[in-house]
Amino acid sequence: MNQKALEQKLQAAFQPFWMALENESHLHAGHAGVEERGGSHFNLVMVSNQFEGLNRVARQRKVYELLSTEMENKNREGLHALRMKLYTEQEWQNKDS
Repeated sequence: MNQKALEQKLQAAFQPFWMALENESHLHAGHAGVEERGGSHFNLVMVSNQFEGLNRVARQRKVYELLSTEMENKNREGLHALRMKLYTEQEWQNKDS
């Protein structure tokens, strides 16, 4: 999975206040589903007001729905695993206070 394409898709859908997407595929070398394809395992931290009023599971579902095609293609050039921490702007600002 191309990290830049994944970032663009997330940006367009969620208009995040802040986002960090880290490719962690190198940590999974030798595991099933990991190939030389640009990225299969990612860690996402995203702050978007589109998560307002949603619990943690509902937020993750929204992201998985957006990336369903990429997740279905995990044995080719798709996404194998995605860790997520998803916040609203208010939660993000209050996070360390």
